[in-house]
Amino acid sequence: MHDILPRPTPEQIRAARKRARMSQTQAAQLISGDAGAKGYRTWQRYEAPLDSNDHRDIPIRLWELFLLLTDQHPTHRLTRRTGS
Repeated sequence: MHDILPRPTPEQIRAARKRARMSQTQAAQLISGDAGAKGYRTWQRYEAPLDSNDHRDIPIRLWELFLLLTDQHPTHRLTRRTGS
């Protein structure tokens, strides 16, 4: 088992999404499969300022998944399995 990453700030979430060259809709779809307005709105809330009524903390496992899928995780990398 690995250490859990610290909870990211909205600024860190926004920066990681921009490094991945993704819109908020694309980022939401990547981790949840929801391409609609609900997915976009959820991601938008992850990036909302901490003192905003709209702010929601991103679940840490979704954050890790996003980092893995966009090759930004600080200690792990996804690789394709070889063989069966």
